Amino acid sequence: MAEQTTILQLVLDRLQLGNSISTISERIALQKVVCLTQEAGLQLGYSFNWYMRGPYSPALASDYYLLASMQQDVENEAKKFVLNDSAKAAVDRVAVLLSPPAGVALDRVGWLELVASIAFLMKRYRLGVEAAKQKINMSKPALAPNFNAALQQLQQAGFMLG
Repeated sequence: MAEQTTILQLVLDRLQLGNSISTISERIALQKVVCLTQEAGLQLGYSFNWYMRGPYSPALASDYYLLASMQQDVENEAKKFVLNDSAKAAVDRVAVLLSPPAGVALDRVGWLELVASIAFLMKRYRLGVEAAKQKINMSKPALAPNFNAALQQLQQAGFMLG
């Protein structure tokens, strides 16, 4: 069993997300959650690129299809391990971002796409707030009106941006 897949399962278990990838929305959400987990400080070994729906990792896509095909084995293997305290802290920073706050009219997937995109642009591409906002306005106009709320939630969750 691949260690990376086992750790991925532990992260998903900690977030109580399950590992279903039967819909495009579930696959998008999983991509964004893993990206956020890495941006929160828990390096899972996935390299992300900018794509239509924000940060995307082909290697993660391969792993979650592997995880789905060997679900019972991966879940059993994951039961033998626990995340250490620093890993739990990183995952817990992501947990508070799983749902949009009151007043934000986005579904969970749209919200995750927005917060992961902002974190990725500001940390990986080192964009400032205005440059990140401009990129979101251009590439994600439906999500852009919620930029400030998402940035505020990321900061409150302890993401060091910029």
